[in-house]
Amino acid sequence: MPNLKDLPGDIESPAVSKPNSDKKNKSGKNRKQRSDSKTERNNPPTIAPVDVSGPVLLPASSLRGKMLQDLIAKCDQHPLLWIESGEDTESKLDSLLRKALKKQTTRDDKPKWVRRFAELVEEGYFSELSTQSIADARELLAGVWLLGHATRSRPNSNQAEGWRQRLLDDIVAILDNESSVSQEDPLLWMLTQVEIPVALSAIMSSDPSTVQRMAGPAAKRLEEWFEQKVDEEGCLPGRFANSIGSVTLSVLRSANLLAALKMELSSRAAGQLDWMIRQLMLATGAKSRVAFSEGRMRLDAGLARLLIHSSPDKSDHRLIRHKFGIEKSKPGRLPDFCHYSEAQGYGILRSGWDRAARIGVACDGQDVEIEFGGKKMLVRGKLETLWSVNGKPVVWDDPAWTLNCWHEDKDVQYLELELKNEQGLTFQRQIMLLVQDEMMLLGDALMGTAKNRLDYQLSIPMASGITAQQETDTREIYLRSERIESLALPLTMGEWQYDHTDNRFTAHENAIQMNQSSMGRSMYAAIAFDLKPGRSIQPRTWRQLSVGENLETVPPDIATAARFLVGRDHWVCYRNLAAIGNRTFMGCNVYHDFYIGRFDKEGMHQPQLMIEP
Repeated sequence: MPNLKDLPGDIESPAVSKPNSDKKNKSGKNRKQRSDSKTERNNPPTIAPVDVSGPVLLPASSLRGKMLQDLIAKCDQHPLLWIESGEDTESKLDSLLRKALKKQTTRDDKPKWVRRFAELVEEGYFSELSTQSIADARELLAGVWLLGHATRSRPNSNQAEGWRQRLLDDIVAILDNESSVSQEDPLLWMLTQVEIPVALSAIMSSDPSTVQRMAGPAAKRLEEWFEQKVDEEGCLPGRFANSIGSVTLSVLRSANLLAALKMELSSRAAGQLDWMIRQLMLATGAKSRVAFSEGRMRLDAGLARLLIHSSPDKSDHRLIRHKFGIEKSKPGRLPDFCHYSEAQGYGILRSGWDRAARIGVACDGQDVEIEFGGKKMLVRGKLETLWSVNGKPVVWDDPAWTLNCWHEDKDVQYLELELKNEQGLTFQRQIMLLVQDEMMLLGDALMGTAKNRLDYQLSIPMASGITAQQETDTREIYLRSERIESLALPLTMGEWQYDHTDNRFTAHENAIQMNQSSMGRSMYAAIAFDLKPGRSIQPRTWRQLSVGENLETVPPDIATAARFLVGRDHWVCYRNLAAIGNRTFMGCNVYHDFYIGRFDKEGMHQPQLMIEP
């Protein structure tokens, strides 16, 4: 990996306008929120498909490859291969892209990859593609890039001019004849409506009319997309979480090519792209795996160069150098390593830039998709939750989760979401990471107004390659690959499986299921996940605690508390479920909705988080 001094230092940030003097500090706590942060535009303006029709065909004689060559300067991997798909199959064009990158400085008029590429064109490979699938759109984009790379060979034969013209005609016909693509498939939309027209304009840059007809509308679409889909801190809606890596890199490539075509982004869009780079860093975890996908980002010197030159934030520069291994020394002050967007319903909690524990949360209406793990991703998918009152499933009136609480400090990152209905029921979901301890808590609470039979069911899906294994006599469950990776403890249930209750905490082939029942106004169900594999195999235990108020024991539908121990680490947590009260447990007096503490060496628990009413 090259040193930073080897990267070009005299390149003006191509996709970012000069920052305004009032640009917000991304590392600050008091960030300005959008006035419409809680609402997304439901009726975005209709955007027409790419219009490249006309009586004059794009002439192959006008092809130029310099803009594309400038973009791949210092690259170890081709820009279209900066993210591994995680799939077993490989595109026919991937090997050609790698060879084209290696041959970018060749003076050979007919390298082998060019001959193979020409054969594919003559066989009609590209004429069979469409813009209705990501795989086809990616092939079209790769074809445009390879066409640009092939201009370096500069053949003079009429045969070479013929296959290049055929490819241009095929691509233009596909773009012109296909119907528009919905923005609800963000990667497909970005490839077909922005990046392919921009890349095609880049290799036709000597023809101003072509650039105006193709890159101009694409640039406008990109600006409108930023306004409609991206918040001021670079977050996409939670339903698009699985596309964040691929979409961000597509935007990055497109913005830099537009800048080379003298079509720079507005200051607003450039600022949002700056933040998208931060969100990409947050979403990239152990082994460069990108959140909510099987893809991994390649730590490429050319990508690092492009990220640095597309972000004016110095702390991001230090982070990128550190993450990409460009600088081995202590990086200095780095940005915050967690974030949650209320407007988009998307967030990342993690134990640090160099530590493995990471939690991703993505909301889509009432659905919550979650992933978490350490060096291996343990859980990924939608949390299937069902509350029942007197045997009747509860229906929630709120169309989407609202943010109840977001807290971050050196000890704890805490997220609380809420749903309500007209019957007076409230569903609150807690997702918490103890930063230093790398312990996660997932807690669900149902709060009502009358005493009823309450039933709760939760299914937690395992990530690929992870299985759940039940302990023999006790309720804890191991999450394992070839070895034990994590331990799950149902804190609101008894430790032993057979305790004469209806409660169940069971391991299935690809999921963990929790079933809990009680009589009362409210109920709390909580699971602790140990994200340190080495600690997960050590002795553990947990117990429900008595909670007192006015010298009387409080029933569990008013407040509940538990202590849990794994290895030498020992914690206690408390959850209020009714009107706030002055209560005690284990010698601790609280007047809070939620409390979690850690036992010190003297056996006293020190508070790590206290949520006030």
